[in-house]
Amino acid sequence: MPDTTEMAVQQKFLLINPNTSEATTLKLYENLLPLLPVGCGLDVRTVSKGAPYIACEASHAVAASALLETWADYLSEQNAPDGVLIGCFGDPGLFALRESSACKVTGLAEASFMEASERGSFAICHGGASLETHVAALGNDLGFWGSAASH
Repeated sequence: MPDTTEMAVQQKFLLINPNTSEATTLKLYENLLPLLPVGCGLDVRTVSKGAPYIACEASHAVAASALLETWADYLSEQNAPDGVLIGCFGDPGLFALRESSACKVTGLAEASFMEASERGSFAICHGGASLETHVAALGNDLGFWGSAASH
């Protein structure tokens, strides 16, 4: 995956995959790159510790910590990007990264919920218990109703 730090770009975004799967990072990169407007660059990073699949509170907590560590490493190498996308549907570390960053930060879950909420009611089918806590926290901002599992 090319690193856009050496290319002339108007805006630069960073995708951090908080699970340890390089294959998932590559797939996210391949799918996101064509969606970026002309003049936007995309850097990608995969965390170096944690689980290849985040499905429980423990793996979610480790992923959040690893995400913040990856963010710090990125900043030690180069300037902050214009925005960060957390490449995991549970958005591990979303709120902590927002607290420690001056740029815009979102995750796959939050972005999906925001898009879906503009179209009306929606449901979330998932296999991880940690997502319910996240949905409840995001619900305050997005006006969710009902239980954490159906919106």
